[in-house]
Amino acid sequence: MRSVILNTQSPICSVSGGDYHVSTLLNGGSATIQIKPDSVAEFMDFDAAMAEAKAQNKPLLIDFTGWACVNCRKMEESVWTVESIKKKLEEDFVLVSLYVDDKVKLPEEQQGVFEYQAGDELKKKKIKTIGNKWATFQTQVFNNNSQPYYVMLSPDGYLLGNPVGYTPSVSDYAAFLDCGINAFSDTKV
Repeated sequence: MRSVILNTQSPICSVSGGDYHVSTLLNGGSATIQIKPDSVAEFMDFDAAMAEAKAQNKPLLIDFTGWACVNCRKMEESVWTVESIKKKLEEDFVLVSLYVDDKVKLPEEQQGVFEYQAGDELKKKKIKTIGNKWATFQTQVFNNNSQPYYVMLSPDGYLLGNPVGYTPSVSDYAAFLDCGINAFSDTKV
């Protein structure tokens, strides 16, 4: 498996919580675009979404989600459908939804063992499914294993704000998105 190094730094703006640092990614995957019915057009593959973010020069919004995630559906149905939020998602971001519980097997060439340090111990985790890949990516890069979990990155891989989880308040979620949009605008010269 290959690793991709992203630019590491503290978030450019802060909505709440502590600092998060992006360091490494898990294996990329295919470059297919999938459209989710009744939702904002989105990617379901990180590398394809990041390539599109670079091509469009837009920030990337990562949506760590799950097929069985009730709060994820609540966000999609109650927050993402609000016109002002939907417009930001469609116009200001490239959106990628990474399903951490997807049971679809990865192609053989993308399966493998992910090795990582836990204190003094070298641990190994088998990566066989799409869900294994994205769950490992989330826990190893963002030190979080809850869904939904939203992360904004610049096309160069810089963290644009503190990631957030379930945010049922439309105004709070709008503030989170605005933070990333403003941080991205401030980095453009």
